[in-house]
Parts: sequence; structure tokens; C-alpha cells
Amino acid sequence: MTNDRKARTMFRKIAGEEKGVVAVIVAFILVVLLGFAALVVDAGVLFETRRELQNAMDGAALAAAQQIPFDVSQTQEMAYVYAEKNGVSRAEVTQNSILSVYNTNDAVRVKARRSVNLFFAPVLGINAQYVDAQATALLTKILPTDIWPWGVTQESIQPGSLTLKLGSRNSQIGNFMALDFPSSSGGDAYRDYIKYGYNQPPTGPIPPNTWVVETETGNVAGPTMQGINYLLGLPATVPVTDLRNPRIGIVPILKAQTWSEVVGKSTVEIVDFAVFYLEGATDGPVGLVEVQGHFQRWAYGVGRSANIGQPLDGLIGARLWE
Repeated sequence: MTNDRKARTMFRKIAGEEKGVVAVIVAFILVVLLGFAALVVDAGVLFETRRELQNAMDGAALAAAQQIPFDVSQTQEMAYVYAEKNGVSRAEVTQNSILSVYNTNDAVRVKARRSVNLFFAPVLGINAQYVDAQATALLTKILPTDIWPWGVTQESIQPGSLTLKLGSRNSQIGNFMALDFPSSSGGDAYRDYIKYGYNQPPTGPIPPNTWVVETETGNVAGPTMQGINYLLGLPATVPVTDLRNPRIGIVPILKAQTWSEVVGKSTVEIVDFAVFYLEGATDGPVGLVEVQGHFQRWAYGVGRSANIGQPLDGLIGARLWE
């Protein structure tokens, strides 16, 4: 055999061996790529399922917590209803509990688990994977919004009584329980505070902090009736326990005996807030106006949590807690 023939034979042998090695390498790479495909595709499915479950649990917990003040016996059913509305069956809900965190029955915790069939992972011996999600919603007091420009003293807060008044006050001629909030003054600003509420209160919780504001002197009868008539003319499409109801507003509570000490343009100290339902207003003698309504124990609103752990009255809201 010539040297050329020997060289060609050896080349063919080496080439054949290399083809076998390449085939092994390609097979290995395909397995690795398939493993990556399993991770990418199946991880995406698990992530999307987790997101859907979490959104459903968040909504169920919040809806159930808002049910507590109305009827605590229906709270857990409300959680199931909202879970189902978001695509989670009752069988997938593994926990649905009413908790007492700071106050009796002030939180709801819901958990869900779903088995997800995988696409590529079965090649690696993994056919399905469980996905879990949970949410806890807590009822808390929240910072006030839509504050009406009238102040009542602590001793005058009586459930069901018609105590928010802007009528004659005997010898206290210059002040009729109206407030002059910072940023704008005068009859036009006062009327707008009635119509739209004042939404720039201090960021610190009241109580324990307090807030000092000026009084609005005079009976301001015209702006009062204009603001009241505006509110009464709006459609009430939500319950009276919802701050979006135009007849529901937040009224400042003043330190006891404050109005009896006020003469002329002065200041008063706000120590808390109460929920007031507006029923109407009447013109008194010589244009004096009296605002009529009653106090409610609570109403729902939207805002930042304040005074977590305090008794649940006044303006409250449900917050995702953990």
C-alpha cells in the first residue's frame, strides 16, 4: 500500500470516529436545549399561574374584609365569591379565615393552590407542579379625605342626632361652626369645601396628633345653601357607607368646649374626625342656615392607613397586610 493510500485510509477512519463524537455531542446539546426549553416555557406557565392566583387572592381578601362591618357571617362566602369571579374554584381555596389582629374580626386571610400540568418538563420526569398564593387584608383607619368645613365638639357627637348646625348661636354672633381651611379663604372657597371636600389635611395621624385651623366668621348662608344644594342634586349611586356617596362627608371633631371659647376670627383645634350623613339644610331667620343630618359609626374610603390598631370607627378601609 502506497503512502497516499495509507493516508487516505487513516483520514477516513479518523473522520468516521469524529462523526461518531459529533453525533454524541449534538445529542447532548439537544438534551441540554430541551432542558432549557422546559425551564423557560414551563417557568413562564408557572409564573403566569402564580400571578393569576395572587391577583385572585388579593381581590378576595379585600372584598371579604370590606364585608366584615356589614355582616361578619357572610365574610367567608364573599371571599369564595370573589375568588370564583377571578377564576379560582372553591376547591382550590385551601384557607379562608377571619382573623383578629388588632381588633376583633379585623382581617381576612385566603390561600389557594393549583396543580399545573407542564409541557416540556415531563421529559425530565416532572409532570406537574403546585402553585400557591395567599393574601391577608386588614381593616384599618385611614387618613381623612373630602373633609367638610364644619366642626363639632367632642361632647356633641351622638349617634343619630342632628348636631351639625350653622344656625343662630345666641351670643356667639361671629362664629357659626364653620371652618376656614388653609390654602384658600372666603365664601367661594368655603362653598367648594362643601361641594368637593378639603383634601390637604396633615399627613400625621389624628389622633394622637392634632390640627389647628382658623374659623370662618359669619353665617355664610348663601355659599352654604349653594354647596348643600349641589350635593343633594348629585345621584347617590353607592351605599351610604361609601365615602363616594355625595351625602357622606368627614367632619372635624374639635377639642371639647372649643366653640364656647371662640370670639371673632380665631383658631380651633381638631382632635379627630367623624362620618356625617347629610340630610339637608334649612334657612332660618335673617338668612341663618342650619345643616341637618346624623353621624354614622363608619364609612369606607380610599387613602393611606393611619392609626393601625385603633378602634374601627370613622373613616376605615381594607388594606393588603401581608
